[in-house]
Amino acid sequence: MKKLLLIISIFSTVGLVNAQTDPLEYATGNLTAQQQLFSYPLPRFQPGHKMNRNFNWFDIAYFSRWGQTGVLRPQMVIDAKTNNMEFYKNWNYYYVISPNITSYGNPYDYIDTIQSLPGAFVNVAKRDPSIKTSAICLMNQIPGNVNSSTLAPSNYIRNSSGQYLDLSGNVITSGQYFSPAAPGALLQQDGAYLKNYLSNLVTALGRPLDVLNDNGESLRLISLNGGVVNNDPAVLADYNALGFPATKTATSINNYRGQKYTQFMQLYRNEFMSASPQTAYTYYGLDGQSDYRPVWSKSKFIQSKINGRYYPTGDLYVRWPNNWKAWAGAWHGLGWFADCKYFELQQGDSLMSPFCTAGWNADETQNVRPAQYLSLLKILSAWGSEFFYPAYFSFYSFSGFEKLGMANSYACLCSGSNIKMGKLSEARHIA
Repeated sequence: MKKLLLIISIFSTVGLVNAQTDPLEYATGNLTAQQQLFSYPLPRFQPGHKMNRNFNWFDIAYFSRWGQTGVLRPQMVIDAKTNNMEFYKNWNYYYVISPNITSYGNPYDYIDTIQSLPGAFVNVAKRDPSIKTSAICLMNQIPGNVNSSTLAPSNYIRNSSGQYLDLSGNVITSGQYFSPAAPGALLQQDGAYLKNYLSNLVTALGRPLDVLNDNGESLRLISLNGGVVNNDPAVLADYNALGFPATKTATSINNYRGQKYTQFMQLYRNEFMSASPQTAYTYYGLDGQSDYRPVWSKSKFIQSKINGRYYPTGDLYVRWPNNWKAWAGAWHGLGWFADCKYFELQQGDSLMSPFCTAGWNADETQNVRPAQYLSLLKILSAWGSEFFYPAYFSFYSFSGFEKLGMANSYACLCSGSNIKMGKLSEARHIA
């Protein structure tokens, strides 16, 4: 912890310097993402290493030119099979079976045809049972209760007059927010909806997935200001019934909302993960940041243990080169992780597995360059990052998908470099 504080104190002395754009920081020509991927020097792993694999959260279809002019789906599927295996064999990634299991919810989606991406991936993985597999589910895209605006009024945050309230406890005239006092059965119903999709995938694969990541981002946290607890009689009764102090503080409200968030997500998770109980379940955006995230001492239990540990899943979403130090809104630099680390260490959780991206602006000069990005990831490795979820979020803002390929390939190279240096992290396991 003293070393971490020393590093942070050094950061506090660093000033921002305006610099000219260096043309050497940009790829030249019109190489595809695949061509760039195969041109990089490969990371070197110790034979027989046991490092955790990276998790591909950039869409392998778009990485493989899907959506580009003249690229038909059969060609994309061929390229995606090649790229998926390259990431698996040489870059220490899981082998992606599905980037969104609810997009491929029927058994016929997993038949190996020239049009079916998950069908092609399942066919490859079935031929080699040793392949470690992954998939993604998106809670915010299922037509479930948490995302619904047509539930009974009692399931939303309301005051004693029946008026809907926002997350701070203020009256609103449009929209509504799911109540922390709503019945847990509503989350179980959402999980049951997703269970069918996971069952179809596991049946097609012929074995359990190794890891399923949930994007989450549906449940919203009430404010720490106490407005909802004070102004919604149902929430206040729920708060009291759970034994929280009558004198409400930010700490007691934080623990209440964290406990409810965790209970809801466990009910949801348990319902559909029963289709593949051996699969590890991870969840985006759980870390030690206690103002904007469910408190880590409770939310960590939403996820499965990996190698006997809980891994925080914060996000290094820097977006812009000058945002590396602190954060701006949802775009987090290193300062976010410095805040998180204190609370994670208090729970005995010294390692982490961040989501990461170097930005996704159409103007590449607005994105973090490879050298800076690699440096940031090296710092996160020193702070305990054992593996990463490299991500990318904009596919249609570019004039050509070569830029998409460049950004994602850099992310993969940086992650691979961190894993290459990960013997220090592995040594901590042994110690």
